[in-house]
Amino acid sequence: SVILCTGSLNLSEIVEAPRPIWMQLLLFPMFIVFLVSILAETNRAPFDLPEGESEITGGFMVEYSAMTFALFFLGEYSAMVLMSSMTSVLFLGGWLPPFSMWMPEDMVELLAVVPGIIWFALKTMLVMFFFLWARATLPRYRYDQLMRLGWKIFLPLTLVWVVVVSGTLMTFNALPNQKTPDNPVRDVITVIEKTVQETEKGVGKALETIAPKQKAPSNSNEILNQNGTSSENLENNATEESADPQSGSIYEQNTAPQDDINGENNNDE
Repeated sequence: SVILCTGSLNLSEIVEAPRPIWMQLLLFPMFIVFLVSILAETNRAPFDLPEGESEITGGFMVEYSAMTFALFFLGEYSAMVLMSSMTSVLFLGGWLPPFSMWMPEDMVELLAVVPGIIWFALKTMLVMFFFLWARATLPRYRYDQLMRLGWKIFLPLTLVWVVVVSGTLMTFNALPNQKTPDNPVRDVITVIEKTVQETEKGVGKALETIAPKQKAPSNSNEILNQNGTSSENLENNATEESADPQSGSIYEQNTAPQDDINGENNNDE
């Protein structure tokens, strides 16, 4: 599953491959399976079946002492360190800061001050703590329980999950180094979007040719200035009309003939 998501067997490329949050959630079940599998691979509890042959003397270790006895433990703990390192590389981001792909750039730069070897060591120690935690918590499995877990649960689950991961990556076109495949539905949608955009452009050009272009105010200041100048022009016109001595001439000219008519009527009487 990890190789499908990253597209490489190179450990450096696996660590540096982009993994969005949906891909991390997709790989989480395999992370749990891998943790349980490395417990069984390293013969650690609850899968320390070789040591369980004789609960009193510790199984095969009773035949060894001194340096040969120490070499057994060195081999066991070396395997623990190796498997913890592989878990860190495959699932926990290796030497990169934790959650570096989900955090803002400022936070990533702040965490990048810590050397990568420190992050790698901390992640490896975290997985080794899981070894100790499982040893102190879970009871020992029997042989038949281990075989049932491996062959009837983990093997079918991992095979089905490989199909699920590959199908999900194919559906979302997220396979690494993959060209976008032909999709007739997507092509139709693209053609419709282009047609709508071209239609909008054509309508806009037609409106521009029919209606005269008027410069719209670019901001609120220009609108206020235009309103201010229009109100000032109205006030100036009003003051000019009130100050002009001829402003009332129209009324006088209109009323003058009426006065003459009234005068003539009085004379006749």
